[in-house]
Amino acid sequence: MAEDAHTGVALITVDDAGENSIVVISGANWELTKEDVVAAETAVHTADMLVLQLESLLEVVEFAAEMATRHGVPVLLNPAPARPLPDSLLVNTTYLIPNESEAALLADCAVADIAGVDTAVARLRQLGVANIIVTMGSRGAYLHSDDASEMVPAFRVQPVDTTAAGDAFVAGLAVAVGEKRPLPDAVRFGTAVGAFFLRPKP
Repeated sequence: MAEDAHTGVALITVDDAGENSIVVISGANWELTKEDVVAAETAVHTADMLVLQLESLLEVVEFAAEMATRHGVPVLLNPAPARPLPDSLLVNTTYLIPNESEAALLADCAVADIAGVDTAVARLRQLGVANIIVTMGSRGAYLHSDDASEMVPAFRVQPVDTTAAGDAFVAGLAVAVGEKRPLPDAVRFGTAVGAFFLRPKP
């Protein structure tokens, strides 16, 4: 527990099309240490998957990914907020789920269309990432792995607020992979979960 740090805060604005912009103030998230990860090693060792993002110190995220890989636990990384990542983290990432701007940053190339996504994916695969799913908003998600390469279309909904849709996609995909579904089916399930969070709420 970080007694001297405030809770992390995300300030979110939403435009008329339902698209959001988020300012993250990490707060206590930055207090997470390698020692905290070591203290959770039993939980990591017995997990079906370790899901990570980048709102904690990068060195701690990298340490956790290495620990999970050492125990044979797959690592799912949502590289947000976007930043350059060391190859040592990418090589320990089983499932990388960037959006288009994050993929462009990680692969150092333009990602404006499917051709750009293909280029980014090829570069990331060269760095050792086994499975890459690029989320592309209303167009869906582009999956590339050893066994599949396909565009999974988005479900058609009228978005009111896109906040949490990406997180919901990641969670849905992680659950489906944990249930041993084929990866294309897991991506479709994640897409459905993300779409649910775009719908008007009662």
